[in-house]
Amino acid sequence: MKRASSFSKTSKTIALLFVFFDIKSASITALATATPPSMTSTVAAAGEEKIPGTMQAMTITKVTSLEKSKEKEAESEEEKKKGPLVLLNNMPIPVPKPNEILLRVSVCGVCHTELDKIKGRTPPPSYPVIPGHEVIGHVVQVGHDVTLHEIGDRVGVGWIYDSHEEGEGVEENLSTSFRATGRDANGGYAQYMITQQSYAYPIPTVFTDKEAAPLLCAGGVGYQALQLTNMHDGQTLGLMGFGGSAHIVLQLAKHLYPKSDIYVFARSEQTRVFALTLCCILVCLEIPPSPNKPFGLFQNGGNLL
Repeated sequence: MKRASSFSKTSKTIALLFVFFDIKSASITALATATPPSMTSTVAAAGEEKIPGTMQAMTITKVTSLEKSKEKEAESEEEKKKGPLVLLNNMPIPVPKPNEILLRVSVCGVCHTELDKIKGRTPPPSYPVIPGHEVIGHVVQVGHDVTLHEIGDRVGVGWIYDSHEEGEGVEENLSTSFRATGRDANGGYAQYMITQQSYAYPIPTVFTDKEAAPLLCAGGVGYQALQLTNMHDGQTLGLMGFGGSAHIVLQLAKHLYPKSDIYVFARSEQTRVFALTLCCILVCLEIPPSPNKPFGLFQNGGNLL
């Protein structure tokens, strides 16, 4: 099968991230989608997997409040144990259409955006929906006109499920045709998922599945923000907050800008200790009010993102 050489704009950014990120000191959390013995796929003589008829998937079935309230307290113990996600055991496995590929999911990272979907801050257009947009999997079936991937390829899928640019100056993530993985289309909290060929990214062999998964969202967002600073080696970088994205940014910055000092501002003592283990030079409880303290370094000519 002949492979095309062009991917989406997002794919190029993700590819650069995989090139630059030093995974050796990464701290990551991922949700493994283990296949129960009764649903384990077998391999055919021709080298292609036999795909079962149904799959397991975790789904969002409705908007759910996670805040404490009198209504929540009044729920029965059985209701409280259900949680915001519902496990479905016999969902049909989708068949790829033209330009689509079917993945057998190995790992799907956990992102805070899943809470936004559960709480209704960025609600899915319909229910149930399978969340998850930090997906690593292998191609097991391809639709017509697929030229970017072959059966057996290991690929990753991020937040953008598909999109089309709408003229000059309109980015694909701001287009009215934008669809999000795990919100507008089913995502990776499942044993199989469909994705568009141009939004599936080849994963270098240096990364394990669990190492690569968080780079599809937290890593990509952080790397883009780092690029937008237009900083140069030797300039000072400040990170306000230190969560799932910033801890990857710090490692990227140390690799790309080894002469730069990096400061982290975080309220949690545990978070500040974690930042120090990743070689930032100073952590602070809050933004210092005095220009003589570290924050004064960012007052002249710096970029705030």
